[in-house]
Amino acid sequence: MNISLLEELCKKHGRIVFENFKSSVENNPFGKINEGIISDCLQFEVDQEFGRKVLKEWIKTNNLNSKAQIDMVNDIVNGYKKTIVNTSLTWVKNKYVL
Repeated sequence: MNISLLEELCKKHGRIVFENFKSSVENNPFGKINEGIISDCLQFEVDQEFGRKVLKEWIKTNNLNSKAQIDMVNDIVNGYKKTIVNTSLTWVKNKYVL
């Protein structure tokens, strides 16, 4: 089980997700930014895009053979998700005073 590859993928895709989040917020079709837009953008980018892309790419070369391995992978991915959410919310707070 290659944890360093997982960490690398999390960093790479985490940055992409953050940039996509910023773009989604700034270019939303409703023209104004509120908590609903922010929440929807975060939910889509983090929950659907981040976890799916990281795990899909990582699973290609790694097998999860035990519950301990699955738990470790989930802990790492969830830690990066929290970092992305915190970074995204800080960016919104600094750019748009809500």
